[in-house]
Amino acid sequence: MAKISKNQELDLNLSDRTVIAMETGLTQRLAISLAADEDPVTAAEQAAEVGRNELDPKTELALAIRYNQMKTDKAEWNEDTYHGMSWGYFHNVLKKQGFEQVYAHDFKDSRSDNTEEFNVWVKRDKGYLVSADSYSEKSIINSANLYYELALPDSYDNLTEIQHDSISRLRGSRSPLLVDGSIAASLFYLIDARRELVRNLREVEESTLSTNVPWKNALPSQLHFLQLYDFADAKVNETDNFIETLKNRDFADFSFVSGQNLDHFKVPKIILNSFSKFSIEKELIKNKRTLNKLPKDIQEMLGWVSQ
Repeated sequence: MAKISKNQELDLNLSDRTVIAMETGLTQRLAISLAADEDPVTAAEQAAEVGRNELDPKTELALAIRYNQMKTDKAEWNEDTYHGMSWGYFHNVLKKQGFEQVYAHDFKDSRSDNTEEFNVWVKRDKGYLVSADSYSEKSIINSANLYYELALPDSYDNLTEIQHDSISRLRGSRSPLLVDGSIAASLFYLIDARRELVRNLREVEESTLSTNVPWKNALPSQLHFLQLYDFADAKVNETDNFIETLKNRDFADFSFVSGQNLDHFKVPKIILNSFSKFSIEKELIKNKRTLNKLPKDIQEMLGWVSQ
């Protein structure tokens, strides 16, 4: 149900009180969806009190836009992040949360030839790392990711039900980390930092678990988890010794970021050789380039040593 105009009110012969009541009910239903963190389409349908796919597209779009504006207003009130925020606003949120910028460079966006910025932020005492890049000549956020390594009191399979429940409440994609072919007592988290970053950090810090500082198991063999590079289409021509080391092993252990999926796989060398040609090799090399440019103490925080 979209907002009713004055003309529509006359046509329907509705009293002012009725219109106000309908508007109030609509706002209340949207607020309930906001508290439940519903997606915009679901929120629109619930606000209009219709079933799935029963809302006409025009009304659905109007309600979804209104709902998204409510989400933006809520995030700004809480000094939290949201999609479409400005580049400067995002930096201010990070600073207020105790992050410091440790790396930055400009690059040309191949889509528009604009000059954009890529940077890396860290919160040293928690082992948090954020990478981000701008869009539209450094005016708005393009992408931003939060990474951290969650310490587990025991191997994942041996955790108690309470501990599993605590982990399941944390947002983001989580992946097991492998050491010598076995799952380590830690999980690697990737979170879209453009959406409620402050809330996500608070949930981590209020949980019964802590983060590893420094990271113990994430690097370098699982370096492909990170995105420490911009979106410019840079060519990668050099060879890399640890890529060759991986290819020469009979099996390579890989964990894939896949939401709640904690399965891990042993990938035969022949598959690795093919897959790395167009994906992992480029990511590993570009990540390593940035890691080697970070301050020495940050490299140590990430469990990385320049090579």
